[in-house]
Amino acid sequence: VMTCSALNLEDIDTIWDMITQYCSEALENGCYATKRADQNRDWMHQLVNQMLLLKLEQNTEIAAILPQLESDVAKQRSTPYSAARKIIEKL
Repeated sequence: VMTCSALNLEDIDTIWDMITQYCSEALENGCYATKRADQNRDWMHQLVNQMLLLKLEQNTEIAAILPQLESDVAKQRSTPYSAARKIIEKL
């Protein structure tokens, strides 16, 4: 941990040197590429989830059955799994 102050212009160069050293080492040992690949994979999964939710929201057939499914789950007339399967089957 290091401290600096932009207001007082203290140790900014030291912090910047530490950052550039870290970046150089991460590039040299492959850590940067590994982290970037992990981030890209995670981003892909987030995008898939968002796109699926959007597709669900835009599906009129699902919109029509959703209130009843939610009610059935809340009143324990259906399991969450069963309701989810019915929704997925409509995609």
